[in-house]
Amino acid sequence: MSLLSIAPELTLLISNQLDIEDLKCLRLTCKQLADVLSEVILRDLTIHITKNNIRRSLETLAALAKGCHAASRATRELYIRSLSPAYDPEYLGPCYTYVDGRWVVEKEPEVSTEIILAEGEVKANLFKAISSLKAIQLVSWSPYPKDAEWAHMAVQNSLEGMTELRQFEVVTTDMKIPLPAILTSLREIIVTGVREQDQENLAKVIATSPQLISMRVTFDGHEPQRGRRQSLHQLVKYWPANRNPLQLRELSLGNCLVRLDSTTLPHLVHLTSLELVNVEDPFLIHPLFPEGQSEANFEKKIYGSSKDDLWKAMTQIGVRLERIIIEDATLPFVQYLSSYSGLKKLRLIPRNFFESSTSDQVASEFFDKALQNHFHTLQDLQIDAVYEGLWCFSKHNLPVLSRCEGLRTLNMAVISSEIQNDTLGSQVSEEPDIVKQFLDTVIMHMPQIENLHINATSSEDLRFALCGHAAMSHFDDVGEKLAASNSLPLPSQSMTLLSIAPELTLLVSDRLDIESVKNLRLTCKQLAEILNDAILRELTIHITKDNLQSSLARLTALANSDHPALKATRKLCIKSLSPTYDPTYCGPLAYSNINGRWVVMTEPDVFPDIRVVLFKALASLKAVQVVSWTPYPKDAEWAHLAVEEALKQMPDIHQFEVVLCNLKIPLPATLSGLQSITVDGGHEQDLDNLAKVIAASPRLTSISVKFPLSYNRPLGCYQSLHQLFKYWPAKREPLQLRRLSLSDCLVRLDDTTLPHFTHLAYLELINIEDPYSQHPFFVVDDFFSEEEDSGPMIEKKRYGSCKDDWWKALKEAGIHLEKIIVEDANPSFLDYLASYSGLKTLHLSTRNFRDGEKSDEVAEEFFGTPLQMHCDTLQVLRIEAAYEGLWCFNMRNSRAIANCRKLRTISMSMISSQIHNAAENPMRRSIDIIVRAVLPHYHSLLPC
Repeated sequence: MSLLSIAPELTLLISNQLDIEDLKCLRLTCKQLADVLSEVILRDLTIHITKNNIRRSLETLAALAKGCHAASRATRELYIRSLSPAYDPEYLGPCYTYVDGRWVVEKEPEVSTEIILAEGEVKANLFKAISSLKAIQLVSWSPYPKDAEWAHMAVQNSLEGMTELRQFEVVTTDMKIPLPAILTSLREIIVTGVREQDQENLAKVIATSPQLISMRVTFDGHEPQRGRRQSLHQLVKYWPANRNPLQLRELSLGNCLVRLDSTTLPHLVHLTSLELVNVEDPFLIHPLFPEGQSEANFEKKIYGSSKDDLWKAMTQIGVRLERIIIEDATLPFVQYLSSYSGLKKLRLIPRNFFESSTSDQVASEFFDKALQNHFHTLQDLQIDAVYEGLWCFSKHNLPVLSRCEGLRTLNMAVISSEIQNDTLGSQVSEEPDIVKQFLDTVIMHMPQIENLHINATSSEDLRFALCGHAAMSHFDDVGEKLAASNSLPLPSQSMTLLSIAPELTLLVSDRLDIESVKNLRLTCKQLAEILNDAILRELTIHITKDNLQSSLARLTALANSDHPALKATRKLCIKSLSPTYDPTYCGPLAYSNINGRWVVMTEPDVFPDIRVVLFKALASLKAVQVVSWTPYPKDAEWAHLAVEEALKQMPDIHQFEVVLCNLKIPLPATLSGLQSITVDGGHEQDLDNLAKVIAASPRLTSISVKFPLSYNRPLGCYQSLHQLFKYWPAKREPLQLRRLSLSDCLVRLDDTTLPHFTHLAYLELINIEDPYSQHPFFVVDDFFSEEEDSGPMIEKKRYGSCKDDWWKALKEAGIHLEKIIVEDANPSFLDYLASYSGLKTLHLSTRNFRDGEKSDEVAEEFFGTPLQMHCDTLQVLRIEAAYEGLWCFNMRNSRAIANCRKLRTISMSMISSQIHNAAENPMRRSIDIIVRAVLPHYHSLLPC
C-alpha cells in the first residue's frame, strides 16, 4: 500500500505530525498529494515585505499575480504586514553620538538601488497578487510606518473584489489613507486606533453590513477631547431607521463615550460579550480634578451616560452577558449580575471609587449577592483591585470563591498585612497565611483551574498620592513578602511526592485508574486531603444482592458526621436501593415444589440495618449540588420516602435528574431553588408536582421533560407545555430559560409560555404532536375516534399549535437559538433560520413530508439562505433524511456545506444510486474536497 492509496483523511492525519517544511516537501512529491495538502499549507497567507526577504517576497507576489496559483482558491485568511522593501526590522531608529561637546544624530541609511527596483516590482504586482485571492474570508491588516501611500491604495482597491470577505481587522495608526469604506456584508470587524478621518467611513461600513455580529472598535487615544465623533452613536449614525437593528453578539469599545438609548440599545438586544475599556463617564467627577461647564463637557453628557445608567438599561432589556470586561464597578452593575445566571468570564478593574468605604460596600454586595448566581458557569474571574480592601482575596470572600468550582482562570490580589512569613524579620500573626488559604481554596475546590495569579496592589493609604515613589516601595515590599511566604517552600534536593505542588499531585492522579488513586490517597493524611475532592466528588449509591455488605459499610460510614465525603461530594447518583435486586437475573427469585406444585418464593424482608442508615447517610451529604436518581423496580416505598426526606436536607442542590417510571411515590414537590431539572416519564400527580417545583425555582435555566406515553388516552392538558407553568405566579417575572427539551407532548407558544423563552439558546422538540396536521393515510384516528369537534380534539388544539406557529412566534420574539433539535422542517422554520445568525448545532429529521416534490423544494431552500446565515458558527450538522432526495448529500448542496468552515461533526444520508466504487466518483471527490479543504475543524464524518 502506498501513501497515495490511503484515504485523504489519513493523509491529513499524517501531515499533522509534520512540521511545515517537511509538509511542503511532501506536497511537492506529486500532483495528487499537492491537491490534498495545498488547502492545509496555503490556507493562511502572510504578505510581509522587508529588507531581509526582498527576493522571496517578490517571487511570491509575482506568482500570485499570474492568477493561476493554488493559493488563489485555497487561501482563506490573508495577513498583510509591511509592504515596503525599505523596512529593516533590525533598525530601531537613529543613534546619537557625542561630538565636540554635543549630541549629534546619525544619518539614516541611504536607500539602495536594489530597494528602489524592488519597490517598482511591488508596485507592479501588489494589486494583482492580492486581487487573485478570490476565496479570502478574513483579512488582517497592520500597516507599517515605511509603507507608501500607493501600497495602501492597492490594498484598498483589492479588497473591493473579495466577495467572500466576512471578517476584517485593521490597525489604522500608520495607515496613509482613510479607512476603506467599500467593505460590505461583513460579519466581524476589528478596528484599532480609529482616527478622525476614519470615523465617517467606519460608520458607512457598519451601515452596509446588516449581518454584523461582532464589532471591536478602539478609538485613537490621543484625541484632545471626546464628543460625538468618539461615541457609540457615531458608529451607527448611518444605520437606516426603517431597517431592523443589528443582531450584535460581541461588542468591544475603547477610548470613547457610550450612551444606551433608543438609537443604540436595539442593536445590543442579543449581546453575549461586552468589553468597555477607557470608556469615559462624563458624570463622574474626580475630587482632585473638578471639571467646568464647558461646551465640550456638555457634548460629552449628550453622547455619554453614567456607568449606572448603562447597567440599568442592560437590566431593563434583559441582556444576559456571558463575557464582561470593564473597568468600573457600581451598585447597578452588581444588581445587573444578580438579575440572571450564566456568566462565563468576568474581568473587573474597580477604579471608579474615591474612598475605601464605598469601594468595600460594592465589593461586599458583589461577593455576597451577584457572584452566587454564576457559581456553576463562571470559568474566568479576574479582579484587578486598585487598592487593598474587600476586592482582594481574603477570609470574607473565601467561602463564596470556593463555590466557583468551574474556574479555569483566577486572578486576584491579596492584602499585604495578611501575608505571614518569618524570613524577613517581621512578626508572624496567629492568623493563617492568606497565600496558603488562597492555594488551599484553589486546590480543594477548583479542580479545573489552569491559570492562577496572585497579585500585589497599592495600599489604601496611597489612594490620593501624587508621587509614585511610595507606591513603588510598597510593591517592592509586598513582592518580597510573597516570594518569602511560608506557603511557597523552596525545592529541596531530595524531593518526595509530598513536597511537590498539590497541583502536580493531582496531575499524577489523573494518569492513574480509580483504584490506584484510592491506594495513593490511603498512603498518608496529607495525600488524602489533596485527593479527597478528586475521588469523592461524585458518589454513586447502588445497592444490589452482590454488593450488600460493601454498600452497608459505605452507608454506615456516611451516616457518621466525620466522613470526608460529607464536604467533598458534589454529585450524587442514586440507583437500586434494594438488597434483593440481582443484576444478573431477570425473573422471579426462585420456584419451590410445595405439595406437588411450583410456588414462586417470596422476597426476604429488607435488611433493617439499611432502613436505619439510608436516610442518615443521604442527609449527611450537605454539599451535594447535582442529584441523579434512577429508581429500580425492586425498591421499596420506604426507600423512596427516605430519599425524598434526604433531599430536603441538601440546601445546595441546583440540578435534579429523575426517571419516574419505577418511582413508588409522587415526584417530590418540596424541591426549590433549582437551576436545572430533567424528568423522564411519570403520572398526572408527578406532572402536577413538577409544575410546583418549577414555580418554586425562579432561577431555573434548564428544563428537560419526557412526558409519559399514554396509549389509552389522547394527549391533553397534562401532556402539554402549559402544564409546566400551571402554578407560575402571574405577577412574578418570567423564567430566563436557556435550555428547553420536550418529548411526547403538545406545545403552544402564547402569552403564558413564550415570556419564559426570551433568553432561550437550546431547543429540543421530539415527537411533538401537531393537532392541525393529518397524515393522508390516517385522516381520522380510529383508535381514539377523534372527530374534529370532539372533546379530545378541542383540548388538543387548545394546548397544541401547528408547527408553523412555533417558528413564527420565535421569530417575532427575536429569540436566536444556538442549538436546535427538531423532527420537522417547514417553510416557517426556514424563515426563522434565515432571520438571524449564530446557530452552532442543528439536528434535523425530515419526516413531515408527504411527497418527494415538496420535500425537495424545502431542502433546496434550506441549503440556500437559511444555512448560509449560520456558516460562520455552525459546528454540528445532522440531517436524518426520511427518504432519498435533496436532503441527502449531493453535488447540489456540497458547496453550501463547504461554506460551513467551522463544522466539527456532519451526519447526512447519501443517495444509493450515486454510490460507486470508481476512484473518480464525483460524489467521493465532493466529500474529499469538503473534508480536507474547507472544513478544518471537523472531528467526525458520520454516514447515516
